[in-house]
Amino acid sequence: MRRSASAAAGSAPIGAGTAYNSSRFEDEADRHGLPRRTARALSRFLDAPVATGSDASRRLKRIRRLAWLLDAALRIPGTRFRFGIGTLIGLPPAAGDAVLALISLYIVWEAHRLGVPKAVIARMLGNVAVEAVAGSVPVLGDVIDATYKANLRNIALLEAHLADPARVAIPGARP
Repeated sequence: MRRSASAAAGSAPIGAGTAYNSSRFEDEADRHGLPRRTARALSRFLDAPVATGSDASRRLKRIRRLAWLLDAALRIPGTRFRFGIGTLIGLPPAAGDAVLALISLYIVWEAHRLGVPKAVIARMLGNVAVEAVAGSVPVLGDVIDATYKANLRNIALLEAHLADPARVAIPGARP
């Protein structure tokens, strides 16, 4: 195995600040019959470093704009009803909903990188699942997609967690 010049000089390798524990995930992979490279990829996903400071605010601003673009960027003239380009992307039966689900999962991934707890991530994944499953129904799914607005719901969950972490982290908690 080759070592980089920085590793040879005694500095910590890239990613050393994360809680990467390869044996934990590799043992789980062996137990479930998964390749070890899947375990390493999974560990990098689960142990992603938490963003702080201006990086976090830039990420939050970026995913807030993305959610608004997907769910509320357009308005039907003369009404208060808003929909986003996600509604238009979701019109092709299966491919459009798959693309939207991947984009929605990007928002969840960024929330994970911002340090959102697993309970909130689970609620966000539930919103994405509802939108993806409902969107797969030909015409009714497009109407549900235009009204459910999973990405804006996920941004609301994220912002509620950032404002008051204890309140949102408890599943089923009422205000």
